[in-house]
Amino acid sequence: MTVEITVLISAVSAVCGILLGIRSARRADKDEIEKRTKEMTTIMNKLDGIGTNVLEVRKEIISIDKRVQMLTEKVAVLEQSTKAAHKRIDKVERG
Repeated sequence: MTVEITVLISAVSAVCGILLGIRSARRADKDEIEKRTKEMTTIMNKLDGIGTNVLEVRKEIISIDKRVQMLTEKVAVLEQSTKAAHKRIDKVERG
């Protein structure tokens, strides 16, 4: 009779240990999922911010390109004007 009680207590203890282990593993999994979710949320927010900054930089680059093109055209006009002015100066000096 005492052997049966000992075996019964051992079996109950083993089952309780297994159940507690499973419960603990589930809790750990849940905590890990929450942690990963928070990390992924943080990463996504940072990526959104980077994407916004990239768009702003692209807009600035387009604006700078337009200004460079405008200045290039002005330099071409000024070079022609300077060339014409030098020709006039040369005529005045010769003549």
